[in-house]
Amino acid sequence: MNAITPCPPSPNPPVVLPLPSGIPELVGRTEELQRLIAVTQAQNGCLVQLVTGMPGVGKKELALRAARMLSVGYGESQNCRYLDLRGDDKETAVSVCDALEALLLDRGTDPWHIPPDESHRQQRWQRETEKQGILLVLDNASGVEQVTPLLPSSRNCLVIVTSRFRLKGLSVKEGPVRLHPLTSDEALDMFRMLSTPPGTRPREFSAADESTVRELVRYCGHLPRYIAVLARTLTDHPTWTVRDLKTRYRSTVTKDGEFAEGAAFHVAYEGLSSDGARSFFRHLALNVGADIDVYASAALEGISYEKATEHIDLLYEGHLVEEHKARYRLNPLVREAMEAQLKREDGEAECRMRTARLLDYYQYTAEQADRLFSPHVRHRLSVPLPVPAAVPDLVTAADAQDWLREERSNLFFCAEHAARTPGEELRVMHLSESLAGFLDRRGPWQQGIRLHAQAETAAALPGHELEQAKALIRGALLRTRLSPSMSEYGLAFDHLEKAIGLCRIAEQRAGANTEPVWRAQAAAYFLQGRVSLRRDDKQTEKLLRQALQIYQDLGDPLGAAGPQRELSVLLRATDIQTAKQLAQEARDTYRTEGYRLGEAQALVAQGLIALFRGDVKDSADLFEESLEIYSCEEEHVGEANTLINLAAAQRRLGHYEQAGETAQKARGVFEGIGVPQGVANAKLAVGEVFRVTGKLREAATICQGAVDSYRGLGDTLGQAGALDSLGVVLRLVGEYDKAAETLEKARALHEGRSRPFGEAETQCHLGVVKRLMGDYDEAEELLTAAHGLFETTGYRHGEANALQQLGAVRRLKAAETGDTEGFQESGQLLAKALSIFCEIENPLGQANAISGLGLLDGHLGHHKSGETQLRDALGRYQALKDDLGEAEALNNLAWLKENSGSPFDALPMYEQAGLKARAVDSPLETGRALLGAGRCKRVLGRRTAYGDLSQAWNILDGIRAAQRHEAAEELALLWNESNRTRRLWNWLRWRWR
Repeated sequence: MNAITPCPPSPNPPVVLPLPSGIPELVGRTEELQRLIAVTQAQNGCLVQLVTGMPGVGKKELALRAARMLSVGYGESQNCRYLDLRGDDKETAVSVCDALEALLLDRGTDPWHIPPDESHRQQRWQRETEKQGILLVLDNASGVEQVTPLLPSSRNCLVIVTSRFRLKGLSVKEGPVRLHPLTSDEALDMFRMLSTPPGTRPREFSAADESTVRELVRYCGHLPRYIAVLARTLTDHPTWTVRDLKTRYRSTVTKDGEFAEGAAFHVAYEGLSSDGARSFFRHLALNVGADIDVYASAALEGISYEKATEHIDLLYEGHLVEEHKARYRLNPLVREAMEAQLKREDGEAECRMRTARLLDYYQYTAEQADRLFSPHVRHRLSVPLPVPAAVPDLVTAADAQDWLREERSNLFFCAEHAARTPGEELRVMHLSESLAGFLDRRGPWQQGIRLHAQAETAAALPGHELEQAKALIRGALLRTRLSPSMSEYGLAFDHLEKAIGLCRIAEQRAGANTEPVWRAQAAAYFLQGRVSLRRDDKQTEKLLRQALQIYQDLGDPLGAAGPQRELSVLLRATDIQTAKQLAQEARDTYRTEGYRLGEAQALVAQGLIALFRGDVKDSADLFEESLEIYSCEEEHVGEANTLINLAAAQRRLGHYEQAGETAQKARGVFEGIGVPQGVANAKLAVGEVFRVTGKLREAATICQGAVDSYRGLGDTLGQAGALDSLGVVLRLVGEYDKAAETLEKARALHEGRSRPFGEAETQCHLGVVKRLMGDYDEAEELLTAAHGLFETTGYRHGEANALQQLGAVRRLKAAETGDTEGFQESGQLLAKALSIFCEIENPLGQANAISGLGLLDGHLGHHKSGETQLRDALGRYQALKDDLGEAEALNNLAWLKENSGSPFDALPMYEQAGLKARAVDSPLETGRALLGAGRCKRVLGRRTAYGDLSQAWNILDGIRAAQRHEAAEELALLWNESNRTRRLWNWLRWRWR
């Protein structure tokens, strides 16, 4: 027979209580409360629910609120009970024996009949609760072994357990309800509610006071227990303001314990199972970052990965650390408590040693990751570092990228800490260098600029000129990536100039080892060249050639490929063969070296050259190939810029729907990564597609938005391009005066640039406006100048456009004077334009040139061939879904029919053209259609001729179109004919009388 082991007497026996009344309203726990109640209402048998979370998070309040709401189902209050198990402190935790005794006494069991040992007490408890429903709240449990013996045997019972431990072995329906700290808004609402005196309106805070309260509740870790302490303190001192509370709260002590140091966490700290666990917990407060993983925590403590995992799991089990995706952090209040513990148990030297060990780990691993992520970087800063006991297994570039992305913010914190610490200058320089490649491609660029500036400051010591120069170069590179304004380009250029000067000083100190200095100098010249190319400065070629020469002297083909690539883009307008050769050499080098991003950049350069020369299909293929690489490499800026180039090629090919989708995709990428310059470029690309598809009002709005964006960025080159596009749209909607004014502004911004084709484009567009306004001489002068610039630079698309528009001007001038030679010259110009458009495979240009040749044949009386060509042009516009071009072609075809003596056949064509023109909101083509219809109706004797001609004159005069004079003449002619008819009718009536 087994001997009975009686329970030892308790010095502090527990007491079972009724459910406390007066539970305050919960804030921010609606979802958790609903879940508790919903699960409970669907119970079948005895149900156990667990509410778990860190100390002070409000577990007890939630459990009691739910119990109160559910208590009506359990009859008498004797069946709804509360027991505090005091499990947060080993010294005062309630034993199972004492808890069973308290529960039995609460049920009315005679003390003399309570068994002396735990086993028999549990059996008695099971019998007592077998037939009667019971709701029991077991608060503050320390473990499953403390809870399981206390569970009732009734099939109609509910036990709500609260614990800061996760109680993994406890059988809980649908999992535990885990509570997290409140959000900032929830914490503010709780403070507002609890600090409002009873019977008064909710407390209102000014903006300044609200900011102070948010700071206070954040310092409380957004934990309800400590927020309540603060709120009660304010209520207890009616004369205090929120600022008074902020000033005094550190010394605030209430009956809930020592608030400023979080007494609950000290109890949890002392309750950890070993000195090693307590040391690990305490030293987490030394972490310089926002969170920490197991590897970094192992380095901080100087232990193995396995031991660190054991400790972190123990802390997680006790809700002493918060976890997200295997990364851990201390609640602010916990951190403060552990910092106070550090002061008591560790010396300053010990803390410094551990922090240095953590920084060494981050520095070492960042360098290893950089070598994988940026394998083509040469001549890194050599810093001997101890190998950490545990480091992540980084094997591929993808591994390195994932680690750098996860630890990016912590690495910034490391650099900040090192920058503030005397003697840590070399660490700042090393971190700046190790993160440079990743920050360039993945950002955040603004924080990267700050990091490199810290490295420059750290290197501002005699003998570190080279490192200072390299930090300046890295910062300048990110400034060109960020490009919030053109002022950043100017600042980047100045920093690069300073870097070049520092390289010269470093070269004098270097002695025989000058290669790293020359390499840095070449990088500075190269980046200056890129900045100058973006600003369209005349020194661009010189800077790029200086960089190219240094790299070639160093025997570094990979370094030389960058200047070769940028020079090829620059020289495409002046030396096409050299441009092609440089781009191909750069591409071959990148491919040989296995540098995929460089290969993508070289493909883009080749695509731009092909697009400039009119090889549009080839350019689109090259852009597509580069996009595949950018997508694989997750290089979003390069991807978005290439999408804009591809949209331009697709637009030239007449693939308007594809072009619109591509431009919108580029805009989305730039907006996603926050590059305002890119967003403006993408807007303009979208506006160009809207323009050629006849969505003129939308195009005008987008182009104006792009102009405003470029102006805000201080980008005069971008502003000039956007003004040029806006001027074209304004011309198409018939606002000729505004169009001319806008294009003149663009022309002024283009003047003096190293690349003249932007100015030539604007001159060409301005010439078209002048032609439409009837100023043929000025139009011819502008178009001739534009053609000369296009022909000189080899910009085939621009050359063809200028030729076509010159052909139109010569035809109109010849029509006015009857000059036969003018018609011949017009034909030659249009034929040459058509030849170039066919050569560069531009379908819209082909349609425009063929339409012009058809009109010319009409003027020369070759009506049959003219009609053939105009119908050909009409079919091409329809294939392109160009409604505006279709309206123009219908007007031209109707005019030809009218001129050939068939006004009856011409009239329906004019009417159809009018419908198309109104659909795309084109006043010029609408006015032309009404004018033609009015002429035909006049000849056919239709009474509605006057109405059409009046409308035509109003529209054409409103936009100051050249055809307004013809409309006025037609109205006068109709008026005269009407007067003659009226006089004849009056004479006949007199004669008949």
